Amino acid sequence: HMPSPVTELVLTAGGPGTVLAAWSPSSLAENYRVTWQHAEGTAEPTEVGLFTEPQTALSLLPSGTSIIVGVSARNDSGETEPAEGTIVVP
Repeated sequence: HMPSPVTELVLTAGGPGTVLAAWSPSSLAENYRVTWQHAEGTAEPTEVGLFTEPQTALSLLPSGTSIIVGVSARNDSGETEPAEGTIVVP
């Protein structure tokens, strides 16, 4: 069975170039794929990595720019559409 989609993605400004992401756990998820991309532009999302805990810190981001962070839930059956949030990088 597919995992349930991620909901309640919360983005918080950290130190310079750092954004903290936390989300509600998904039932049946083995891990979560976290990506980011510039809010303006059509570039493909940059994969941050796969995480087993429902939170992570994204670092070395471009300060002063608006980004979209995406989090999808994954298991052997597949991957959900990502929950997305937008934040300006400190």
